[in-house]
Amino acid sequence: MNPDVAGAIDLHHHFVPREYAAALHKLGISEGLGVKLPKWSARKSLDVMDANGIATAILSISAPGVYFPAMDPDGRTARQLAREMNEAAARLIREHPGRFGGFATLPVPDVDASLSEIDYAFNELRLDGVLLLSNYAGYYLRFKDNVLPEGPDHFLGTFHYDTALSASPHCFASLTTLVDSSHIVFGTDYVFATPAAVPLTVTGISDYPHFTAEDRRQIASGNARRLFPRLSESVPEPTS
Repeated sequence: MNPDVAGAIDLHHHFVPREYAAALHKLGISEGLGVKLPKWSARKSLDVMDANGIATAILSISAPGVYFPAMDPDGRTARQLAREMNEAAARLIREHPGRFGGFATLPVPDVDASLSEIDYAFNELRLDGVLLLSNYAGYYLRFKDNVLPEGPDHFLGTFHYDTALSASPHCFASLTTLVDSSHIVFGTDYVFATPAAVPLTVTGISDYPHFTAEDRRQIASGNARRLFPRLSESVPEPTS
């Protein structure tokens, strides 16, 4: 393994707690985006991380999320599941110091409940950020009019992009016309990406000839430490 990528911080790492899978089963849901929900455990995540030199993974749920209006019209299940997922992430952080972080799940589109959950997730659970899906049962998040006065390229250049399932020369060549390495972060999409796919992300970053050693270090962990200061305190710096 290239030492420049060792000690990576995976910002795109999913978990599927048993209580989440059980709640979805009660609703008759067994898939997300057409893919059967994978069986997950903290031990499996840690084994994949250790095998690929990943120091820390920031946990988040993925599709189908927690919002199911046809089966949960008053949003009670969404609010309950969001709270359970956030407490599950906080518990894993406590049980495995330095190995896990968490992005909070929100009961969107219930704005008041989502704001309340953000307050709880940040001020009580001390999670690292918030997960927003692109849409919630067809409800798409929107920006107000005239939000792009400097044009779409400038706007897109303010984002950070992770490497999940896209660590290839073609993707990097295109991405680096928009942003430099300071806006690229390490991500694998495990557990929806299989264990066999994870090393392809590592080698894709290591082998891209237009990244310097410093680029690779920043993508692997440096940018994550800058974006999420708690990680600088809880995750040891990688040694060359």
